[in-house]
Amino acid sequence: PSFIGRPPAISVILPAYNAGELIRPTIDSILAQTFRDFELLIFDDGSKDNTAAVIREYDDPRLKLYRQHNKGLLNTCNKGIRLARGGYIARHDADDISLPSRFEKEAILLAARPEVGLVSTFFTYMNEHSEAKDITMAYPFKSIDIKRSFYMVNTIAHGGSMIRKSVLDEVGGYSDTFTPAEDYHLWTKIAAVADIAIIPESLYWYRISSGGMAASRYDELVETADGINAHYWKQRFHYKKLSAILKDARYYRRLDNPHAAAIYEQYVFQQVHIAKGLKARHYFGPTVK
Repeated sequence: PSFIGRPPAISVILPAYNAGELIRPTIDSILAQTFRDFELLIFDDGSKDNTAAVIREYDDPRLKLYRQHNKGLLNTCNKGIRLARGGYIARHDADDISLPSRFEKEAILLAARPEVGLVSTFFTYMNEHSEAKDITMAYPFKSIDIKRSFYMVNTIAHGGSMIRKSVLDEVGGYSDTFTPAEDYHLWTKIAAVADIAIIPESLYWYRISSGGMAASRYDELVETADGINAHYWKQRFHYKKLSAILKDARYYRRLDNPHAAAIYEQYVFQQVHIAKGLKARHYFGPTVK
């Protein structure tokens, strides 16, 4: 199927590998989005199960299936960017779920704030039976704080992200410099050219499974993330005045948000970590008064 007339506002890139058992609720959650002006590009990345057969069960003109030999996540995402016709690129993992208003809220934010190149949301863990766990990852969400968080942690849910295609073209898309944490590296590149936003509510459910990459390649992911952190410290430092740090501490602490305590705790931890990092790199000079 193909669109007739103008391009869609959003291109959804969904790589899938041996996802036949879990991809139905994923596709259902995408097709049920309140924002409907999108194309869904699904890449069957050399699956050996019934992934393609499950996808073909759907009769929706917005969905297009591409079958290919296994190319891996990085190459598949870059291929999706090249084929995408939308001005916004939404990523999605093949075993996760987006809540109905995710695309709408992310697209509205990007339309209202042209300085923002990347937006994501808080995310909630779910189990293999698509049951949400009582664990939501919530982080400081002002752009400067997101950029500063990258000195220690990746606060952006890859599958829950939406990115301007123009920004992806500007930074060159995904690179293989820091695989398998290529998404984290991409965020640090975007941080140099655009603002970043996180919608402070959980609009994405992330599946925890024993066979997932987070479990099977955990040590490699940690080592790669450490390399990204070290590389990021060598770039232009994202400075924030002490008065602004204290002001935002009060802001996060007083938030009317169910995750306010977690956001505030993360914020304090990050500021302490950054201060220690600056001192270790002698950014403060020999003494601190």
